[in-house]
Amino acid sequence: YDRFNLPLSVAGLTDNSQVPVADMTAYEFRQLREQLPGNLAAYPPLPLNYDLPDLRGMLEALVESRHEGVVVSAVDFADVSRMNVVREVMTGA
Repeated sequence: YDRFNLPLSVAGLTDNSQVPVADMTAYEFRQLREQLPGNLAAYPPLPLNYDLPDLRGMLEALVESRHEGVVVSAVDFADVSRMNVVREVMTGA
């Protein structure tokens, strides 16, 4: 995790603006796919309540690393812009 230049204090870790959660999640998606046998399906978990650019980046990393899908939480079907990001990235539409 040295690549993420994480804060060196506990106070810094509690400030979400200093922790690159989206980058770390995308990294973990890629690492997971590399470590699993090719014939093993993977559906990593992802809450959908991130900012839209971060959510898009995490979903793109998931698709690029060739996971079969995603298990989502924090779904708000009334949030059309968020649902559109999920649809666009996951279906390539």
